Amino acid sequence: KGFFILIVYGFLILVLSNIILALTNSIGWMFVGIIFWGIHLGMTQGLLLAMVAKLSPLELRGTSFGLFHAITGVALLIASLTAGYLWQYYNSGLIFIVSAIITSVGITFFILWQWYYANKIKKK
Repeated sequence: KGFFILIVYGFLILVLSNIILALTNSIGWMFVGIIFWGIHLGMTQGLLLAMVAKLSPLELRGTSFGLFHAITGVALLIASLTAGYLWQYYNSGLIFIVSAIITSVGITFFILWQWYYANKIKKK
């Protein structure tokens, strides 16, 4: 449960950061958005790796980390290509709005996934 709460809050902070960065014209608010982005990274990156370790069988732990990093790498490539396209053909603010929307959808699915499995375990 501790993982779950911290990851949800960490990604909510990312949504806040993205909204600030999308809407600001001020260097001060830009730094606030970047600080929130750093807080998000600090809250989530280690936890995600800890979740991989906790949820993986010992004999598949290396494979699990490899798969996690492969999926993360592909997702970052797609995100970077999309961000470059949005920046070139629209504007930089749209990148952060799209990121906030995608992150919000991800948080929603993560909460629903946790709720589903928590209820499934209770029924057993």
